[in-house]
Amino acid sequence: MNKRKPLYYWFSLILFALSFYAYHDARIFTPLMLLFLVTVKFKQIKNEKAKYFWGLALLLTFLFPLLFNIFNSSFWSRPANTSIFADKGAVAGIEMERGEDSFYDYQPAAFIHNRPLFYFFKFMENYGKHLSSDFLFFKGDSVQIYQTIGSGLMLLATAPFFLAGFVQLFRKNNGSLLILVGFLLSLTASSLTRFVPSASRILMVAPFLAIIVAIGLIWFIEQVKVLNYKRVFIVSVSLSLAFNFSIYLHNYHLHTPLRYAKEWHYGMNQVYREVEKRQSEYETVWLSRDTWGYIYALVYLKYPPSQYQPRAKLTDLNEYGFGWVKSFDKYIFDEFPPDLESREKILFVGQPGDFWGKLNKPLKEIYYPDGKVAFYFADRTSFKLNDE
Repeated sequence: MNKRKPLYYWFSLILFALSFYAYHDARIFTPLMLLFLVTVKFKQIKNEKAKYFWGLALLLTFLFPLLFNIFNSSFWSRPANTSIFADKGAVAGIEMERGEDSFYDYQPAAFIHNRPLFYFFKFMENYGKHLSSDFLFFKGDSVQIYQTIGSGLMLLATAPFFLAGFVQLFRKNNGSLLILVGFLLSLTASSLTRFVPSASRILMVAPFLAIIVAIGLIWFIEQVKVLNYKRVFIVSVSLSLAFNFSIYLHNYHLHTPLRYAKEWHYGMNQVYREVEKRQSEYETVWLSRDTWGYIYALVYLKYPPSQYQPRAKLTDLNEYGFGWVKSFDKYIFDEFPPDLESREKILFVGQPGDFWGKLNKPLKEIYYPDGKVAFYFADRTSFKLNDE
């Protein structure tokens, strides 16, 4: 045995364990991948029990803090509320379909319209959405904060190499099964959630996409037998990739920040520079939910974490598993009250639609790059009186 292989074994185990502490998708992908590896290498594991026993012990040692919290309900709150199993429309849809079947007195309706089948088809539908050309090459995530105009997750110039590489995975034997299974499993976690396709929930797929494209590119190069033609092909591909990447950078840096300024939370730096100037004049700084929450206050005001943590007041989780920091210190992050004009010693910061149509003379405006108002600053003197 190569002396380096044991080192790779222990190092890979540590990385597998640490991946559980990454985003939620790794907590589904990693156990499935480990199960696949154990199945493939079962004979080897059986013959080297001691080595793999200590490997399991090392894995569990790294996972102990996670296992300690696994019985805490808050540990599961986010995945539980964002999964397809939390979709309240599922039961309503099933009951509607059974009702339609009863119109025809169709007796086996429950065998066709039930939760297991609904979740299975929903999972397969979600899985397919992640493989669509729009998601991979043209539009990307439908949530604009994760999107670059005119681009998907991959450069369009890589599309033929991705397709060729995927086909080659079924033809090659050396390591191709590992890559193929890893790619297929990497989409599992996101497909079990609502709001798909999601770029932020398939981080595990990124290395497999790169490997598959590389396999396809190598295959294309190998098909060109004449050396001079091969050089021309390599130069042409390099220029195509460079041109495609330059278009991506152009759209990312110039067009997307203008068109998606709101979604990309433009203006928060200016907002908190103004808050710093004015906050000493008020007892409370009230920022609407559309000012994107507490994290910007912590960053731009350089608020000490040791002071923030005991003062933070949290809301309950909503049906999607999201919570909210409602306030800390003198800062409130919530919807504005209807009686804005009667609130004294409060500085209000919000988007134009947050002020109940009562805003008359704002203290300050922050603008988007296209000239539209992003945020208003106001206090009780800025609002229309009831008799106006």
